[in-house]
Amino acid sequence: MRKERLEDLGLLARGGMATVHRARDAVLRRLVAMKRLDPEIARREEEVERFREEAQVTAQLDHPHITPVHDLGVDSEGRHYFTMRLVEGRTLEHILSNPKYDPTEPSLLSRTLQIFLTVCDAVSFAHSRGVIHCDLKPANVMVGPWSQIHVMDWGIARLPVDRGIAPEGRTVTVARQKKRVEPKGRVLGTIGYMAPEQARGKHDEIDERTDVFALGAILYRAILGVPIYGTDGSQDELLARAMFAEITPPERAAAGRPYPRRLMAIALKALSLEKKDRHPSVEALHDEVESWLLGAGRHPTRTVKAGEAIVREGDPGDCAFIITRGRCVVWKNVNGRRQTLREMGAGEVFGETAIFASKRRTATVEALEETTVIEVSRASLEEDLGRTWMMGDVVRALAYRFQDLDARAARLRDSAEDGALERAVLAHFAFHGAPSDVAGERVAPWSPLRDAWARTHELGIDQATAALAAYPGLRIDAAADRVYLSEILDEELDVPPPPPPEE
Repeated sequence: MRKERLEDLGLLARGGMATVHRARDAVLRRLVAMKRLDPEIARREEEVERFREEAQVTAQLDHPHITPVHDLGVDSEGRHYFTMRLVEGRTLEHILSNPKYDPTEPSLLSRTLQIFLTVCDAVSFAHSRGVIHCDLKPANVMVGPWSQIHVMDWGIARLPVDRGIAPEGRTVTVARQKKRVEPKGRVLGTIGYMAPEQARGKHDEIDERTDVFALGAILYRAILGVPIYGTDGSQDELLARAMFAEITPPERAAAGRPYPRRLMAIALKALSLEKKDRHPSVEALHDEVESWLLGAGRHPTRTVKAGEAIVREGDPGDCAFIITRGRCVVWKNVNGRRQTLREMGAGEVFGETAIFASKRRTATVEALEETTVIEVSRASLEEDLGRTWMMGDVVRALAYRFQDLDARAARLRDSAEDGALERAVLAHFAFHGAPSDVAGERVAPWSPLRDAWARTHELGIDQATAALAAYPGLRIDAAADRVYLSEILDEELDVPPPPPPEE
C-alpha cells in the first residue's frame, strides 16, 4: 500500500473473498473505504481478474445510489485493493433484522419501501448499461443517517461480455474480450435471495429477471420481516428449495399478523419460478410498488366494454369503484322502466356505501364507452382503514348515514312515481273512457295512454307498457287497441279538466 497516501484506520467488514477497511487519503484529505482482496484468494488469477473487474464496473456505473470508485491498485505488500466513497450508516439487513422492525406499522413499512424503490432505480440503471448484479440482498444495501442509499458489492455481476452483448454507447466494458466460463454447477450468490437459475448453476440463463427475483425476495422480507425460505434448514435444504422457488406461503410466514395482500401479490410475481412469469424489468417492478405506495396500485383495475354493466341493481355490494378512464351511466328500474340518474366520468366514485352496509346495490352502473375502473374491495378497504382505526370508524359512520338517506330518497321517488302513474291512468279514463260490457269496468283507447306515458318519461314502448301493466286493475288488449280498468269509483274519475291552451 502506498503509505504516503492511504492510511489504514481499521476493519469495517469481512467477506468470503475480501475485507473492507476505513482509510484516509492523505493527498485529498478525505476518508475512504478500501476493499482489499484476501491474499489466499489472490493466488488464483481468475479471482484477481474478478476483483479488478468489480472496481472497473462499479466505477463506470455513475449513479447517485451506486458507490463511486476512486482508485484501483496494488499496495507495497502486493495486496490488491480499490478505494471508494466511505458510506456511513447501516445496512438494510441491520434494519430488517432489528427486533423493533414491525412491518405492520404503516410509516415504517413506507420508509422501507422508499429504500426499496431507490435500490430499484440503481439496479435499473445498471441494467441499462448491460450489468446484472446477481447478489442483491439487504446486506448489500447501505442506508445512511440522512437516507443516503447505496447498492454495494458488484463482485459477481454478470457483465455484457459474459452475456454476448457487444460494447456500444455507454455499455460497461472490461479488459477481457471473452466470456468468463464458470465451472459447471457452480453456485454464485446468496441462497435466500438467488433466483432458481442461479441456484441450479445455469449461468447462461441469467438476465435482468434474475435481479427481479432477488428484489422480490427483499420486498417479501420487507413486508413480513422474514426471509422467503424461513430460517430453518441446512444450506443444502435451503438450496434445494431455491432451485424450485419453494417460497414459504405468506399466510404461514405472517403467523396471523396482517399484511398488505396486494403488495405481497407484487412480490410473489417477482418471485415466480419461471422467468417469463416475473416482471419483465426492474422498472416494471418499481412502478407497481410505487403505484401501491401512492394508493392506486393497492387495488386491482378492471376494464369493461361499452354497454357492459359494472354493477347491477339488486346485486350484493362488496366493493366500490373509481373511474380512471371512460364514461358510465347510472340508472334505476322504476315501475318497470329505466330511469337515468346521472352520468359519471374519470375521477368519480360509485358503490362506496354498499361495501360497508352489506346491502344490495340500489342502481345499475353501465359503461357508455370502454371504461377502466379501480376496484376497491371491502377486504382491502378494511385493511387500509384498520391501520387508522379512528378514521375507519368515521368513514363507516358516514357510509351508514348516506345509505340511510339514499333509502329515504328512494322511497320518496317511488311514492312520487306511483302517484304520477295513478293520475295519468285515471285522467285518461275520465276523458276517454266509457263503460264496457263488464259491470264495474271501463274501456278506453290503449295507444294514446301508452304513447303519452312513454313521451312524458322518455321511455320505449315496451318500457311504457310494462310500467302501465303494473297498475292494479288495468287490463290491456293491445291487438284491439283497448285498455280496461276495473273497480273504479265514480269519485276517482272526478279529475279536473286540463287547463285551456295558451293563446
